[in-house]
Order: sequence, then C-alpha cells, then structure tokens
Amino acid sequence: MKIAILCNEVKPVPAVKGGAVETLVDLLIKNNENYCSPIDITVYSKYDKKAEMSSKEIKNTNFKFIKYNSLYERVFTVAERLLAKFRLQKFMFFILTHPYLINVTKELRKQKYDWIIVENRPLYINYLRRYLKNDNIALHLHNDTINVENSYSLKVIQLFDKVLSVSDYISGRILQVCRDEDSYKILTLENRINTNEFKPNQTYQSFLSEKYKFTHEDIILLYHGRIIPEKGVLELTKAFKQAFKKNPDLKLVIIGELNESDYVKDVRNELNSLPPNKVILTNYIEHSHLPKYLNGGDIIILPSLWSEPFGLTIVESMAVGKPIISTRVGAIPEILSDGCGVLVDVNEKLIDNLSNQILRISNDKEYRLLLGKQAREKVVHNYDSKMYLSDLIHKLRD
Repeated sequence: MKIAILCNEVKPVPAVKGGAVETLVDLLIKNNENYCSPIDITVYSKYDKKAEMSSKEIKNTNFKFIKYNSLYERVFTVAERLLAKFRLQKFMFFILTHPYLINVTKELRKQKYDWIIVENRPLYINYLRRYLKNDNIALHLHNDTINVENSYSLKVIQLFDKVLSVSDYISGRILQVCRDEDSYKILTLENRINTNEFKPNQTYQSFLSEKYKFTHEDIILLYHGRIIPEKGVLELTKAFKQAFKKNPDLKLVIIGELNESDYVKDVRNELNSLPPNKVILTNYIEHSHLPKYLNGGDIIILPSLWSEPFGLTIVESMAVGKPIISTRVGAIPEILSDGCGVLVDVNEKLIDNLSNQILRISNDKEYRLLLGKQAREKVVHNYDSKMYLSDLIHKLRD
C-alpha cells in the first residue's frame, strides 16, 4: 500500500515544534521504522529547517516539505481574522485557499497513491477534489468539527472516501449528520501513546514527595494540562479546598503553563486561603518529564467541562497505573470504562461530587491500586502505539 499523509499548515512533521496531531503522525512514522516490511509512506508537511534535518534520520518514510509565498500567507491570515471577527471562519477554505494547500496539491498530482490521508482538515477536501477527482482520500479527524452544528458537514462526508475519527464519541457525532449510504465510511481509530515511556516506575514513586518536601502520610492529587476554563481547574481547586477540610493530609500539584490570563489569576486567588505548601503550581514542564511527575502522584484528577474528542492526558495517566477522577463528557466515559477510573457528572453538584470522590479514593488505598492496575491493563491492550500503523492500514482496507 502506498500512502500519503497530508499534514496541516500550522506545524511541521517531524514534530520538532510539538503539536498533538503532529506527535501522533510521528508515532506512525516510528511504527514504520520498526516494520520488517515497511509501508510506502510519504509525509507532506510545511517546510521547516529543523524538521527537514530531523527527517534525514528517518529511513522508511519519505518527506515532501512544502514552501510557498509568505506574502500570500499573510494575506490569507488577514482574511481569516476578518472572517473570525464576523464568526465566519468555518467558511475560510470555501472562500480563500491557503497557499500551503495549493502547493501541496500540485505535488500530490505528480504521484499516485492508494490513499491520501488528510490530518484534521475537513475543509481541505473541497480544493483537493477539484484536482484529485479519482483518488482515495481519507480524513483523520481529531476534533468535533463534523456534526449537526456545522452546515458543511454533509458535503464533507460525501467527498471523503473514509473518515477515521479518534473516538466512538466523535464517530457518533458524525453519524448523526451523515446519510445511511455513507455510514460505512465512518470508522474509529483511537489515539495512541508509547507505553514504554508512560509506565509505572518505582524509581519515581517518591519524586514529588522529595521535590516538594511532602511527607509519607500525604496523599498527592495531581492535575496536568492547560489551565483554561474548559478543563475545570477552578472547579478542582474549590473541590480540593472542601476535601482538605476533612483530610489535611491531601496535597494538590497542578502542572500547566502559568500565563497572565484572568483565569489563572482566579485559580491563584482561590488557593490563597490555603496553608503554604498544600498546593504546588509547577508551571509548564517538558512532555518528556511528565512520566516521573505522574508516577509521583497518588490520584490524577482531570475534571474536563467540555466534550473531549479523546483525552490524551487521561490515557497518559492511565498508562502509569494511577487512579483517575474525571467527568462524564465527550469520549472520557469510553476511555475510563472497565473499572479504570471514577466519573462525575458536570452539573451544579460538580464541586461537591469531586470533593466526595477525592475523599473516597484517598481513604482507600486498595481501591486506588485496583483502579490503577485496571487502567494500565486497558492502555496496554487498547492504546499502545505499537499497533497504531497496522490498525490504520486495517481501517483503510476495511
């Protein structure tokens, strides 16, 4: 099978500048490096000097780096901002085509692929179909953008030959809008992580205690992710304050970028009334250092308030064998099924229910260990990156 992976116009692959989607493409590339019979893959990416240098170390995947007129991109950006101002940005690729897409399409026309996979850009299809009428084109969808709320959804589904979404939740959202005759196109390909990087590690069990001078009696609660309203960090701090009144051995570590936003200030203000050293705000840490932080916690709390398309932070926490408290929204219930965590509803009782679950799990070590064990087992079975590429190929052949 000959495959082209069409990355988007924002960040390059290899993922030298980060990016969730780009990191997942990197996993596919790493899989291909370890195949005894590698797949013929070409990755199309925006040009980046560092990414180009990094690609030279990869043997089994080809790369095409796309350069284009930066002046045109600036015009495009201005137009995009104007559309955003009038809440019309979803029509961007109907009105004006990004120079990256124009140039990458020219390159795609020079080759013949069994499949072209478009990474998380559903509106690319209108331009691609103009010039690649007979090619098999699949969308790899990472966000909730094809649904009943978006008027372009039905047309996009009709133009793609397959739509691979990152969770059953997202697949369900797509199926709500698509015609019965197109439903066969909709398949789920869950995100993956490297379970050799994220795994239980006894060496790091005392990492947080030693770093922040906690005692052996302390129960360390940990949050990691963006500190924004959608992630429920403020609700978590309020729940922690309630639980702390009943169990003073609780500690809270919040891992995330501490910018100057009003929301971060609200979080800080909420914590000001607590005694010193009860809550640690670490600021941003490198993703490669995250496993030792996660191993150092006792309970991971990720109380998202929005419908997560997948929830990679949850899977990373499960992989290190930790009990998780989260919310019953989006794809989170399917990830934390099979006794892998505890879910609370997002309603007017959210803070009280979070607090009650914190107290319940912190007081039951055997239950914590059971949840963590079952979480690790599910990640290894369902979300290990080793099978990512082979599962993708299987979905395309289905």
